[in-house]
Amino acid sequence: MKQHDIKPMPLTILHVTDLHCHKAHYQWISQQVENYDILCLSGDLIEHPKKAGQVEWVSNWLNTLTKPTFICSGNHDVEKETISNQELESFNSSIDDCDAEDWDIEHSTYAEERYQRIATFWMNTIANKWVYADNTIRKIGHLTIGCAPCNDPILADFNQCDILLHHLPPENTKTSKQKGKDWGCIDLELALKHGHIKPRYVLCGHVHRPLATQDKIKSTIILNPGATFDTEEPKHTYMTL
Repeated sequence: MKQHDIKPMPLTILHVTDLHCHKAHYQWISQQVENYDILCLSGDLIEHPKKAGQVEWVSNWLNTLTKPTFICSGNHDVEKETISNQELESFNSSIDDCDAEDWDIEHSTYAEERYQRIATFWMNTIANKWVYADNTIRKIGHLTIGCAPCNDPILADFNQCDILLHHLPPENTKTSKQKGKDWGCIDLELALKHGHIKPRYVLCGHVHRPLATQDKIKSTIILNPGATFDTEEPKHTYMTL
C-alpha cells in the first residue's frame, strides 16, 4: 500500500466553553477527558482575574491535564483597564454579558470601545506542556489547531488551521444570537465569508443560550454548545475527525 493511501487515525475532541470557574463542570471534564484525544476550551474559564483565587485554582487544574488541551481567552478571562469593587462583585458565573437586561448597547460586537479590556496573559503562563493557549498553533496528528485571543486577534495568522478556537462566534450566525441581539464578532464573520481563513471548524462560546448550537459559513462549521450552571454536566460538543 502506498503511503498516501494510508488514512490518518481519527481523533476525538471534547469541546466545552464558558466554565466561569464553575468547579462542578471542571470536575466533570476531569472525569471525561481521558476518553478523548484532545480537549478544547473556548474561553471564559473564570469570572474575572481579580476574583480571589480563581486564576490560581484554574491554573492548578490545567496543570493536572495529560491530554493536548487548547484554550483561548474569553472576555471574562481578561481585565478591564479600570474596574471598581462594585463592578467586580457584579461578575456572576450564572450570567454573561449577553444575558444582562440593562445594557443599552445597540451594536454588540466585542470590538466596542466602551468595554475595551487588556489581556492578563495568565493563560500563557501555564507550565503544563499539554496546554496550548492564546496565539498558539499546534498540529496534533493530522489536525492543525489554533487559539485566537478575544482581544484583536490577527486572524490571518490562523489561515492554515483545521480547527480555530475563538470565544466569540462569527456575527450573523445562529450561534451568535440570543434575545434578539447579535453578540458575535464581525471580523471573524468577514474573514470566513471572504475566505481569508478556511478552518473546517470554529469552536466558540460567549452566548450561553444561542439560537442554535451549530451554523455554517461557506465550508466552515461553527459550534457553540452554550452554557448552563444548574447541572453538574456542562453543555458540550464532541467530534471524531
